[in-house]
Amino acid sequence: MLRERRSSIDGVAMRWLASGDEPAADDQPPVVLVHGLPTGPLVWRHVAACLPRRRVLAWEMTGYAGSIAAGRDRDLSLAAQARRLQRWLAALEIDRVTLVGHDLGGGVAQILAVGQPDSIAALVLANAVAFDTWPVAPVRAARALGPILTRLPDRLAAAALSAALRLGYADAAQARASTALHVAPYVAAGVGPALRAQIDALDAADTAAV
Repeated sequence: MLRERRSSIDGVAMRWLASGDEPAADDQPPVVLVHGLPTGPLVWRHVAACLPRRRVLAWEMTGYAGSIAAGRDRDLSLAAQARRLQRWLAALEIDRVTLVGHDLGGGVAQILAVGQPDSIAALVLANAVAFDTWPVAPVRAARALGPILTRLPDRLAAAALSAALRLGYADAAQARASTALHVAPYVAAGVGPALRAQIDALDAADTAAV
């Protein structure tokens, strides 16, 4: 079971979900999971359940999900997220990990892996951004509509976000359950402004550089 953990690291409030706080008995490196846009650590809940014998840490990027407030007026670029991930691992005294990244989290994982190769026991990328081939068209469209996005009533913005998330599911029941989990933090923080801050921070130069 994933349990919430929080800490302030270098003045930044960080949040993550953990299925174990101690090193594995067999000295296997912990599995660190990094989510994408527009989700959070809960996107990994079923994956973590498949790893009962491993220490699993699902890290939350600053400015996303339960850390939206912590991201206000901060750099949310992938390069900045990779630096925060590195500092978080150091604060937890973790020097070697199996690193798993999805979507934007895959870009963060690539940056960390290139910059700190000795800290990576294995790297897993799932549908990850890479090189200069992103953001994808829907995200570019949302960026172009940024001023409108921030003025949309939360009800309409949440409905649009929910519809976009549901496209990733073949099972309707799973879509409803997952969408409710992922959209709730955005509703609490203000859907449009939170999404705009995330989208405006995206720059393919972060992954092209590595």
